[in-house]
Amino acid sequence: MTLADEFDRHLRPGTVSVSGGGAQGGGASASADILDVDRLGVSLRGLRVTVPGRTLREAVGALPEAVGRALGEPLVVTEVAPVLGGAVLRSPVDRQDREFYEVRTDGEGASVERWRVGEEGRERVPFTLTRKDLGRVVKGLGAGGG
Repeated sequence: MTLADEFDRHLRPGTVSVSGGGAQGGGASASADILDVDRLGVSLRGLRVTVPGRTLREAVGALPEAVGRALGEPLVVTEVAPVLGGAVLRSPVDRQDREFYEVRTDGEGASVERWRVGEEGRERVPFTLTRKDLGRVVKGLGAGGG
């Protein structure tokens, strides 16, 4: 069973964390702050996947394509600061709702959140994915593992 499959089995409102994913998991883990879940979709505040041993270079090389494809929006590397320990990737700001996805990674860990640009700055907002797309995002955040 993959990490994404294991994660899907444990979906419920609240903080959900799973590890492993069997022989294919390689010690990876996933956690999320889930607001609501039903048989088709999931509303969440954020998702984090950890892949032990993955380097920042591997993550920056794999995540834009893998996670962007899963989210259905292109991700662009906006900052890479190895000295500060990480990188930031963002989707374009949607002109209508002024929202965008942000992926942060330190190499081993990668997280995705949705943000809205407002008059007072930006604020984190929940986002909804189908369960299938959530599985793809979990897999995408785990991409580039060493």
